[in-house]
Amino acid sequence: LPNKIPSKDGVSLVYGERNIQYLENAIKNLNKYGLIVYTLSEVEVKGAIPIDKQKAEELVRSKKVQLIITDGYLKKIDYSIRRSAVDYNIPIILNGRLGEELSKAFLVSDSLTYYEVSEYGGGI
Repeated sequence: LPNKIPSKDGVSLVYGERNIQYLENAIKNLNKYGLIVYTLSEVEVKGAIPIDKQKAEELVRSKKVQLIITDGYLKKIDYSIRRSAVDYNIPIILNGRLGEELSKAFLVSDSLTYYEVSEYGGGI
């Protein structure tokens, strides 16, 4: 489900060529949360396990990846990964800073309260 928080023993994919510090911080937080974090060897980010593009595509297609965080325009490298993420309803964050903030929220997720949109009275 696209709005589901990743399970603590799940898999994530973090990579990019911009805002590297935010991506590295996101990796640290996701590791603390309990996720296995992979990165693309073509645009590797420190702190994650490097894998090649084909392995990453395989993980996404098999729905083993629960979250993708990336930054930068990498059309030649990751178009098929992004496309598969959309096709399989895998959450994909396209901004390193947002990915870092989201990863911080996972660390305190036990204290957060979540509601469905209909519970807010928005009538959506």
